[in-house]
Amino acid sequence: MRQDQKDNLLKIMALMDESSIVIDAAFNVVLANEAFCDLNYISHQVAVTKQFIDFMHAEDMEGLKQEIWACAETNVQGLTLDHLIYKKKSGLLYNVTIKVCLISGEGGPYWLVVFKNMTALVEMREQLSMEMDRVEMAKELAAFGEWEYDLITEELLVSTEI
Repeated sequence: MRQDQKDNLLKIMALMDESSIVIDAAFNVVLANEAFCDLNYISHQVAVTKQFIDFMHAEDMEGLKQEIWACAETNVQGLTLDHLIYKKKSGLLYNVTIKVCLISGEGGPYWLVVFKNMTALVEMREQLSMEMDRVEMAKELAAFGEWEYDLITEELLVSTEI
């Protein structure tokens, strides 16, 4: 990739809030934006010595690579991959969605990879699921009937289930 292409891509990537990198056909990191470097506590110079797989934790890394390569082979411009695990330098794992966009460049193909941290959303979904389970359990336990106290007549109205 020519230097002017790299410079233009870095300008675009600098506008992104999400972490993003550009990878080459061998999955080497060619460019990284500041958000990516900050997230990983590394400099741009260190980032470009790494490979895409250094930042991912996938059971099927070859399958992930094949999906990305399929973008180039089928000339699909964009690809979204959900429920992936991102590995920080510290060893912490995060749920991410990545968006992959095929870009042309001298010596290509290249891909722009944008990481969106989905950890908070995944945790909220898990918590919601647990709360829904508790609600269902409470409904089952409360199947003894209903009662209502009428403040005006001071009567206790009870359903027939009790």
